[in-house]
Amino acid sequence: MGTGCRAEDSRPYRAGSPACAAQPGLAGDNPAPPRVRCTTGEYFLKNEAHPQELAGAEANLCSNRPEPRLIWFSTIARGWKARPIQKLTRELRNGRKGEKTVRLEEISVQVVQLPLSTPFRTSLRQVTAVEDVRVTLVAESGVKGVGSASPTAAITGESTQGIAAAIEDYIGPLLRQTDLDDRNHAYQTVQKALQHNSSAKAAVDIALHDLYAREDGVSLLRHLGGSPGPLPTDATVSLADPEAMERQALSLTAQGFSQLKIKLGGKDGQDRARVRRIREGAGPGVRLWVDPNQAWSVRETLRHAEAIAPYDVEFIEQPLPARDLEGLAEVRRLSALPICADEAVYGPDDLRRVMDLRAADILNVKLMKAGGLTQAALLLSWAQAGGMMLMVGSMMEGPASVSAAAALAQAFHCPYVDLDAGYFLQNARAAGGIGYDRGMIHFPAGPGLGIIWDGAEGGLA
Repeated sequence: MGTGCRAEDSRPYRAGSPACAAQPGLAGDNPAPPRVRCTTGEYFLKNEAHPQELAGAEANLCSNRPEPRLIWFSTIARGWKARPIQKLTRELRNGRKGEKTVRLEEISVQVVQLPLSTPFRTSLRQVTAVEDVRVTLVAESGVKGVGSASPTAAITGESTQGIAAAIEDYIGPLLRQTDLDDRNHAYQTVQKALQHNSSAKAAVDIALHDLYAREDGVSLLRHLGGSPGPLPTDATVSLADPEAMERQALSLTAQGFSQLKIKLGGKDGQDRARVRRIREGAGPGVRLWVDPNQAWSVRETLRHAEAIAPYDVEFIEQPLPARDLEGLAEVRRLSALPICADEAVYGPDDLRRVMDLRAADILNVKLMKAGGLTQAALLLSWAQAGGMMLMVGSMMEGPASVSAAAALAQAFHCPYVDLDAGYFLQNARAAGGIGYDRGMIHFPAGPGLGIIWDGAEGGLA
């Protein structure tokens, strides 16, 4: 199975993009190395054989052009060294040495409840509304950024109150002391503020990326190195009896979705019937994958994989409990279908273990698990370099975090996208962000996320 994201060397990364810092080096002894497009606000990859490239890069950063520019490097893997030049890049970006440090003026947190248009049920939980913890950052320059997180205690262990407290008591105070012009340091300040609390970190990390994209006058998609265009997403068929799930599937395909994720793990012996009825009802033109949300054992997974493989199911997502990596590796070795890791991977250490054990073919990265865009881009790059196929998904979340995840999925050209959460919000209590049209996600053209909070949280242009 090939890699999921396109790994062509010419994919651009814009200044401040975490994906740039995470991009793996190129290997080989080719005396005429390829050219790659890469920029970063905090680190240059310096080729000792071509010091003039660094000078050219510094000149680029000095430019006052309104549109961020791309820097071209030639690369020989053995000649590259990562050289931190944070102080230099701050001075270059500010235009002169000793420029005043830029701080955050305000960090505000508000919780809103967003009802779903239809209940969402898995083998782990049932949801009828999303609690959205919304963060607004305001820099001294007046530029604002927004982000959000939604608690999923069954997955991340976080509550609404815990997310708000982590932001207000730990992440916020440290971020206030940080020079916002040192973008990489600001991202790392969020990650190092406290242990765990990945959803709280994600909300602030998203808001920082939104703020920087607005500051640069580009969309978040462009900020992450992506190109505009529609992004296909799946739609989830919630766990119910086989007949009800077939009705859900037919309704979703009638609304234009051509990819369906089927929730399984009902413990009633009807999982094969669920898949069969959906395949027969939806027809051969609809792509299917299944997700039992950790509900099966090794033996059950192998039995179910063989039973549903004739219905052209593309893969099984996280069939085993998250920490049973040895079992997952056994399943992946013996299964009739490819295996996707979801809850098994939160951060780099988890991914390293999965890759060492060869426990999955596909990686599903979610911002609430990873801690935001910065860490999510790192995971995607590592998985891509290791030959895994890529997927970006979400929990049931609000519009800001789902819009951010969609921009990341587009930037990495992920073949699997599970970002239908925004589609099922009855009232998002926000304007802007991504839109949905017949199974496709469409991106806003304005700067940043393009999100405007409703009501008291509003005022963002």
